[in-house]
Amino acid sequence: MAPERYLRSFVFMILLATPISAQTCGNWIVEPPENCDDGNQRSGDGCDSTCTMEVGWNCTGVGALSCQRTFVNTTAGCWSWVSGANYTNANGVYGPRGTGSGDYHPGARSVAVNWLDTTEQELYVYGGFGVDAYNNSGWMSDLWMYDRFDRWHYLGGSDLSNVPVSYGTLNTPSASNTPGSRESSVGYVDAHGNFRLIGGHLSNLTGWTDVDFADVWNVSKSGDFTWTGGRNLANAPTVYGVQGVASPANWPGGRWGASSAVDAASNLYMFGGNGIDSFGSRGLFADLWKYDGALWTWVSGSNITNQNGEYGQLTIASAITRPGSRYGASAWMTGTKFYVFGGSGYAAPTPVAMWEVTGSQHQIGTTCGWDNSCPKASCGIHQDSPFRDMEGWVVDGLAYMQNYDCGWEATCLDHALVHSAPQVVTSQTGWGLFNPAAMENMDCGWAPTCPETPQDLVYSAYYVQQNDEANNYLGDLWMYDTLTGKWTWRDGTDRAQQLGVYIKQGSNVGDNKPGGRRYGVTWVDSSGNLWLFGGFGLGERDEGWLNDLWKYDMYTWTWVSGSSSVNARGNYGVRMQGSPTNAIGARGGSSAWYDNGQVTWIFGGSGFADTTDDGWLSDLWKFDQHADNCFRQEITTGSTGSSGSTGSSGSSGSSGSSGSSGTSGSSGSSGSSGSSGSSGSSGSSGSSGTSGSSGSSGSSGSTGSSGSSGSSGSSGSSGTS
Repeated sequence: MAPERYLRSFVFMILLATPISAQTCGNWIVEPPENCDDGNQRSGDGCDSTCTMEVGWNCTGVGALSCQRTFVNTTAGCWSWVSGANYTNANGVYGPRGTGSGDYHPGARSVAVNWLDTTEQELYVYGGFGVDAYNNSGWMSDLWMYDRFDRWHYLGGSDLSNVPVSYGTLNTPSASNTPGSRESSVGYVDAHGNFRLIGGHLSNLTGWTDVDFADVWNVSKSGDFTWTGGRNLANAPTVYGVQGVASPANWPGGRWGASSAVDAASNLYMFGGNGIDSFGSRGLFADLWKYDGALWTWVSGSNITNQNGEYGQLTIASAITRPGSRYGASAWMTGTKFYVFGGSGYAAPTPVAMWEVTGSQHQIGTTCGWDNSCPKASCGIHQDSPFRDMEGWVVDGLAYMQNYDCGWEATCLDHALVHSAPQVVTSQTGWGLFNPAAMENMDCGWAPTCPETPQDLVYSAYYVQQNDEANNYLGDLWMYDTLTGKWTWRDGTDRAQQLGVYIKQGSNVGDNKPGGRRYGVTWVDSSGNLWLFGGFGLGERDEGWLNDLWKYDMYTWTWVSGSSSVNARGNYGVRMQGSPTNAIGARGGSSAWYDNGQVTWIFGGSGFADTTDDGWLSDLWKFDQHADNCFRQEITTGSTGSSGSTGSSGSSGSSGSSGSSGTSGSSGSSGSSGSSGSSGSSGSSGSSGTSGSSGSSGSSGSTGSSGSSGSSGSSGSSGTS
C-alpha cells in the first residue's frame, strides 16, 4: 500500500476516534445533557442559560424547541375588614398613652412608616400625612400599635398634626425628643430588634418649607425616640464617598419616597427616592445604598439625579444596566436578590428617528435633512429649526451633532462631513446610543464625497431624547444581585406609562402585567413569591387609585384579585369576617405587614373607602393567602389537558342519600383514562350531583372517558384540583 494511502487511513481512524465536540447551548439542537434548546442562552423563557427546562415550563416539538408555561396551581385568598372607619378622612381617637382598646384607632393617613414585631405579632405605624385628633389635616408624628387582640394602642408622639422635630443629643434618649411630623420615611427592624426610622419629608411649616430629612432614629415600643445618626439639618446633601466602601462620612442625604428591603443579616438596602444630591440640588435618585445599622455604603447606581435607565437586554445581567431615577417604587428582598418595581420617574431615553429608511430624503419631524431645495451654502441642511455654526442638528434643544464629535464642519465645504466613519458620542443628547453615531454612506447618510444632488438615505439614525417627566408611571421590574453586584431588567417595559394587562383573574397564562404605578405595597410570602397591591397609577385603560392584587413567582405575574379599572370602591362586609364579596377599596401609600403566617395586614393610605369620594383612609384589612372561603383562582395547566375537564362522573347519583364519597375530578392530572368519580359506592337518593367541578385543569389526559355515569355519589364536589 502506498505511503499516502497509509497516511489517509491513519487520519481517517483518528477522525473516527475523535469525540464529537461538546454540546452548544443555543444552537437549536438538543444535545445531552440538555433537555431543551430554544436557540438562545437566556433564562426566564422556559429553557435557561444552560439549556435546562425551567420550573413551570414544558418544552416540546422536534428537539424540545418550543416552550410553554405549564404551572399547576390554585391560589386561594380572603379579604377581611378588621378595624377602622369605612369612610374617608376619619380623625384619630387616641385615649390614654399605652392603653389598648377597640374604641381607639389612628386617624386616616397615607405614606406612614411601619414595623412588625414578629415575636408578639404586633403592628406599629408612625406619622404620615392625614387627619389628627381634631380633624385637622397635615403631617403626623404619632406612634401606634395594633395587637393580636384587635386593639389599637396610642404609644407616643403628638395627637396634633404639623409638629416640628426635636433632636436632643445624639444617642441620648429623652422624653422631649421627637422625629416630628413627616411622611414617606423608610423604616426597618435592625439585627437587635430595634425599630429604625430614616429620612422623610414635610413642608409648609413655619420656617420649614420643603424639608427633606437626612436623619436616623431609634423608635422604642414604649413610644420614646432617640436620634442615632445622620444630619440634624434640613435638606442635607448626599455624601457618596467611594462606591462599595463603607465609611462614617457616607450619608444618603435628605430624601423621601425611597424603596427599601432587608436581607437575612438585617442589612437595609435602600434605592432611589426624591431629595438632595451631593451638589445641594433636589431631584430623583437612582442610587442603591446599604446600611448595616452603623455605616452606609453607596453600592450601585448614579450619584447624579434625574437619570434615565440603562435597560440592556431583558433578563440579562450586566455591569452597565441599571434602573432610572424614581420615587415611590415598591421593593422586596429574597435571599441575596433585591427587587424594585415601578415608581414615578425616568425610564429609558426615547429614541427618535431622524432619517427615514425608505429614502424620502428628509429628516423626520420639523427639521428637514436633504431635499431638492437645499442650497449648497447650507451644507445640505434645510434649516427649518435652529441651526448653529458650531453644531449640526438642534431639535427642541436636545439633540445635536456637535463639531468634533460626529457632525458637520463649521465651514461646511462641499457638503463635507467631519467624520466619514461612525463616531461614538457618550452624551445622551447626541448620536450613538441606539445606532452608530455618524452619517456615512450606506450607513447613516452622506460620505465625504457627497453629490450635490440629494440622494436617498438607506439607513435610519437616531438622536436620543431624554425622558424628563419625573412623574411618569413606571412598570418595570428590576433585580439587583448583592453577590455579583449587577442589575437585571427582569420584566415590564423600558417605556413609561405602561397600562396594566389583565388577561384573566387568577391565571398566570398570558401576558398579565401590572400597570405603572407608585406607592404600591409589597410583601414576600413563605414560598418566596413577590406580592404587590394597589398604588396610584395606570389600570387597564386610565389613571387613578388601584386595588389590584398581584403575585410574581419569578417567571410570571398572576392577577389575584381586585379590579382592572381604577378608583374601585370598597365593599366592607362584616368586621372580622371574610367573604367572596369583600373588597378593599382602591388606594396607594398604605402600610403593609406580612406576619409569616400567610396573613398580610394593610392599613390606611389615600384612595376610596365605600361610597364616599377619595381621601385619607383609616381602615385595617387582613388578606389571608390560604383561606378557601372567599375566592379561588384556577390556573390552567398545559396547552391541551382535555381530560377531566367537566368532571362528568358522579353526575346523576341515582341511588344513595348523600353520595359522600364521589370524589369526582380528583385527579384529571395526567390522565389517559379520566378516572375521576369512579366509585360513588353508596346512598339511596343522590340528591344533587351538582357539577363535578373539579378536574378542570387536567394537563394532558386525552379523553377522561371512564367514570362517566357515577351511579352513586351526589356530585363529586370535593375533587377540586
